[in-house]
Amino acid sequence: MLTLLRIKFFQFIEHYRQEGFLSACWFSLYKCEEAVPVVKNLETLRPAKAPAGALPVLLDLGPDNFHSHELQYPLRSRRERVERCFRLGYRSFAMVRDGVVIGDLWYVTRATARTPRLHPHLQWFGIDLGEHEIYMFDMHVYQKERGNSLTTWFLTSVLFTLRDKGFDKAYGYFAAQNVPALWVHRLIGYEEKSHFVVQRFLLYETAHAKE
Repeated sequence: MLTLLRIKFFQFIEHYRQEGFLSACWFSLYKCEEAVPVVKNLETLRPAKAPAGALPVLLDLGPDNFHSHELQYPLRSRRERVERCFRLGYRSFAMVRDGVVIGDLWYVTRATARTPRLHPHLQWFGIDLGEHEIYMFDMHVYQKERGNSLTTWFLTSVLFTLRDKGFDKAYGYFAAQNVPALWVHRLIGYEEKSHFVVQRFLLYETAHAKE
């Protein structure tokens, strides 16, 4: 619980600096969004156009190798969640440039999870994760790095890496009002499932099928 509160505190500070005090208060207290669960068959993957310039390094991070890298996170809230996510059996892919994590996302499988539920989103959306399937969540690309097809390249590169590891299907979700996320998932060819309404008050989150 203390770790969650620390994460929420730093999210509040970061949101306050970008959007102002009232927006940060509302963001921290309450959320209501339309969630679009998606699934991608990894056998149908197509390469994504690489962004211009030098490509960042892609790292697959877990408790076994995280501390062997000296990584900096531009946002404190992204760094704060690392140890908690590792304790739950989640792993992270990170885009790294000059030792700085400019983008990251988290994932869980049946083999890595340390809780019987694997991840709460799976119960929300009624997903029974198979042995060679993966659930991906909480993707973030640092604001100053967005554009230039970097996000599409990042997600596609992660999916190719997972396919090479033997996975054949990847699940996730995005918020319907997040237009950039919508286009990234459609460009990659994700199949969209029935929508849900996700609500959060403070730390308590629920989801129900959209009528």
